[in-house]
Amino acid sequence: MAEVIKTPASRRDSTEDGDFVRRTYRSALWVSAFVLFVLASYGQFWALLPVAAGMGLGLALLRTLEWLVRGLFTPERAREARRNAAKKGGPKGALVMAALVKYPLVALVLWAVTRFWDPREILAFVGGFVLLQAVIVLRGVGSYLVERMKDNDARRPLADGDRHKRAL
Repeated sequence: MAEVIKTPASRRDSTEDGDFVRRTYRSALWVSAFVLFVLASYGQFWALLPVAAGMGLGLALLRTLEWLVRGLFTPERAREARRNAAKKGGPKGALVMAALVKYPLVALVLWAVTRFWDPREILAFVGGFVLLQAVIVLRGVGSYLVERMKDNDARRPLADGDRHKRAL
């Protein structure tokens, strides 16, 4: 009778280990470098700055979100946040302060982009901004599919000669 060996799916690249965001930064930088290289190789030099600026804005927003979540909502910080809640407004106060700083700066950048760039540069800026979201979605879908494939492989019965392959 064939034996089914269950192995846990790898959590190396999941959102649970904290490396997902760091690896997303690295993936996004590689993808943006590739996009910038392709644009330059086709002679579309006008799009280099807007795409890079859009990607930079997206990365800056992701970094501030990561900083806020890790700084305010991790289990290690929960006790400290409860202690300081009465003094400084706690996590809600920090979120309000971050929003009061971050969103006016984003509005200023968007105003400058729409004021000084022509429509095709604005579209390139939006494309650079959306590129980060595409990287995040594709990394999430890829992680899900890899986990699903590993689960399916773990459920598949082994042939008698294949037992040594699963033991690794």
